[in-house]
Amino acid sequence: MKYSSLLLMIYSLFLGLKCSKSNLSVPPINVDTLITNLKPIWAMATTNDKTWNDGFDIAEPVIAGQNILVSTVFNKFQVFKMLNAQNGNEIWQWQDFFRKLNYDSANYMIRFPYLKDHKMIWSSFKEIYYIDLTNGNTVWKNLTTNKFGFQCKGIGNSFFIELLNAGDGKALQTGMQLFRGNLNSPNLQYLLTPKYDTTNSTPNSEQNGSILGNAPYINSSGDTMLVVSYSDQPVTKDYLFRDAFGVYNLSKNKWQIERVLIGLPTVTGIDYTPIVKNGKVFHCKTGLVTCHDVNSGELLWSYNQIGHANFLFSGILVENGKVFANAGNGTLHCIDIQTGNALWQTESAGSCSDMAYLNGIIYFVGGSDGLLYAVDETTGKTIWKIISPDDGKAINKISGTFTRFCAVVPGIDGAKGRIVTHTGYNIYCFEAAK
Repeated sequence: MKYSSLLLMIYSLFLGLKCSKSNLSVPPINVDTLITNLKPIWAMATTNDKTWNDGFDIAEPVIAGQNILVSTVFNKFQVFKMLNAQNGNEIWQWQDFFRKLNYDSANYMIRFPYLKDHKMIWSSFKEIYYIDLTNGNTVWKNLTTNKFGFQCKGIGNSFFIELLNAGDGKALQTGMQLFRGNLNSPNLQYLLTPKYDTTNSTPNSEQNGSILGNAPYINSSGDTMLVVSYSDQPVTKDYLFRDAFGVYNLSKNKWQIERVLIGLPTVTGIDYTPIVKNGKVFHCKTGLVTCHDVNSGELLWSYNQIGHANFLFSGILVENGKVFANAGNGTLHCIDIQTGNALWQTESAGSCSDMAYLNGIIYFVGGSDGLLYAVDETTGKTIWKIISPDDGKAINKISGTFTRFCAVVPGIDGAKGRIVTHTGYNIYCFEAAK
């Protein structure tokens, strides 16, 4: 079954080490000079032993006001901690897992959580957790016999989670299904199955399709809607993935759009959750970024780099009338949201962490070089390529470069924001470029 994002994991933190804080100011940005070194505002060890923590346990940064959630390791066991982004002080820690997994063999991951009213819900295979972000208390948790994916999107008191397979095997025959839950209860109810197409598919498949993401939103009529992106499974006889999306009206309990193909079949399908903004829905796949009208399913534009780029490993960011797509060939693309035309392209770092946006700057950690990037959204000029303070360390053959975690916390009272990232050894916080 195609579900690459489920395989990405490993991380942790130090219980008892205090943050080391710098009183030195960060040097000002020189627009004509590439900044490669910055002194952190604060730093904190990620572990109290030689266990590696690469930060990707929390792939989509969890930010609650001025606080940021990080994954740490203590005595080889995973511990989530909430830190104040301004000074690095610990607010609370959480370790209320059903299984206390030794970090040498396994760990927990937060991939696509749902945050509402200072609380967060997320899934980890058979487990669902709902915690209070203000104090770290568990509101409720649910251990099931079924296996779920890592996506847990929501709207209002409803959250949506895909079922990987059912204990009785029936879901394998119909394909992955979407379930709906309520934040007030750990119980789940079946919601829908996408309109999978098994035409010309390979024989003897295990299931008819996989749900790859969902995005709830409110339409112009006030109805609660849900975009469901999926892939027919198995692949075609040519071993290509057919990807599509549908739009379900939750207020009326019916499909508004049953099935819209996303590009041509490709050797790898879509990944990452769909993005809905301004009446449009955006997807990325190998060499392709698409924009459809979310009300009609009409293709508005397609940004095609097939054969030259792969956007799957980094996903896309939609901000301020632009789509930013980081490609595996080392190029960052900026696309006009209205026309689909390229505004600029600039040298980048192959794959990257989730991209973040603040005050006209795009931030990310490069997957190929482990540097912290800051890129101007208007010109495409790279302002930062920050080298990790731990670069050159190699305890247990572990690199000291930055890893796949880049969180941006807006500033307060006109001050610059905070950029928080990981190495295998420390969590670092830098002052934003502007």
